[in-house]
Amino acid sequence: MICLDFGQGDSTKNDPTYIKNLMDTVPQGVVIKFQLFVNHPVLTALKPSVFYQAWVHGQQTGKPVTASVFDEASINVMRQVQVPFYKIASHEKWYPLIDKCPDYAPIIVSVDSHVRMLQLATENMTKHMAFMCCVSKYPAEMEEYERLFTPMMLAQGISDHTTSTELYEKYRPILWERHYGDRGPDAEHAITREELLRVMDGS
Repeated sequence: MICLDFGQGDSTKNDPTYIKNLMDTVPQGVVIKFQLFVNHPVLTALKPSVFYQAWVHGQQTGKPVTASVFDEASINVMRQVQVPFYKIASHEKWYPLIDKCPDYAPIIVSVDSHVRMLQLATENMTKHMAFMCCVSKYPAEMEEYERLFTPMMLAQGISDHTTSTELYEKYRPILWERHYGDRGPDAEHAITREELLRVMDGS
């Protein structure tokens, strides 16, 4: 599964037209993900109404829409619609949100080490969880991922903060996440449509 991170209010300007146009550049078979939070000291929140409009467009075009959640209010936003999974970002202050997600919902969690993965799996055995290996900086180097995670873990899932597709092409993970879009703080590290199509053609 390929998951494209469209970001938050800064990445989308809370502009439904921009989001729909960007979604229309994404091929079928890709999950589109946003970032949902109420408050942030620097970033602008994505409005729930804008998220819902994107979700409706995804339903109409056959492109699943979901989000990373950063607080309980955002989990409640997600509960109003059917999403393929809930995403939890890689930081210990957000891991308690795992317990707040609905029991019926699959959860994908980004982790910073194999130790963290084992810890969270043990603490949340009743949850339907999968994991992505993550180096939480931009840009990250492929060697950092390989130093922190085993090849088996990288083949399971990668939240990819490198600037190329080399990491994906080497490990072909079951779950793979990259930023996408030409706006906001992550734009310079985002995958291009051409790179995405090349990856999908080779998979």
